[in-house]
Amino acid sequence: MAVAVVDTTAVSPAVPGSPFNPTRLLPRNLLKHYRRLLNALGEQPAAVPNRDRCFLAQRLQRHLVTRMPLPGSLEVALLSQPADPISGDVYDLRPVGPDRWHLWLADATGHGAPAAASAWRATARLHRPDKDPLPPDLALRRLNMMTLGNPDAPDPLAAVVAEIDYRRRTLSWARGGLPYPVLLSEDQPPRQINSTGGLIGAWPSQQYELVRRRLQPRQALLFYTDGFSSLLLAAEGRPQTQTLIATDWVRQARPSQLLPLLTAVRRTAADPPADWHTDDVTAVAVSM
Repeated sequence: MAVAVVDTTAVSPAVPGSPFNPTRLLPRNLLKHYRRLLNALGEQPAAVPNRDRCFLAQRLQRHLVTRMPLPGSLEVALLSQPADPISGDVYDLRPVGPDRWHLWLADATGHGAPAAASAWRATARLHRPDKDPLPPDLALRRLNMMTLGNPDAPDPLAAVVAEIDYRRRTLSWARGGLPYPVLLSEDQPPRQINSTGGLIGAWPSQQYELVRRRLQPRQALLFYTDGFSSLLLAAEGRPQTQTLIATDWVRQARPSQLLPLLTAVRRTAADPPADWHTDDVTAVAVSM
């Protein structure tokens, strides 16, 4: 299987047993930009202007994630509709072990290049290339303290870290300020799964609750940013004080119909209600 991205064609089939190597998935015209980006984010952060780094990172990320082979029955559906050419919402999906994948979704304050820079800095702090990944709750706690301890810290951001074990069909996640995820089923009403966890970079004593869930067949877990929920609330004429679980959209959502439903949201974002406060719109649904 591969990541299904709304309105994006052609994903590469999975290659059983092959390690994920970004350079093997990039065409030549993007490969030089990939190496340039790694250089800029690594030893020479000033080598590429901030806006160019964000633009390159998001272009490469979209190219890579749409061609990333997924193992077994793991399926991921993604909607990413930026308010500007550079999105303040950042998503990342990567293998971290033989049976495990990590999902990261962050929503920086605002949108455009400044918000994107904040989200990408947080992403860089989150990942530890030479070490095993921390459990999601500890990863967010570490990121919170690193952000607070940085004199150049960006504004607080909302995020979720999830660990996917596709052989056990389990999801473990912790959220910090991001809206509550929604469990979708083919034959059951949608269910909002609440947990504690405030914005990252706001309070030093913040705790992030670890949630574990075993996904049954014909179930999907939907993570999303507040731009996604606020758009649907506005489109249905509902007050912004309500949550996604109150919308007709989520009550009608079924895992088997997620791609057409997310495509409809993308069309709504392209021609939004006049009273909607423009924002980046991102959603990621995981099923196994």
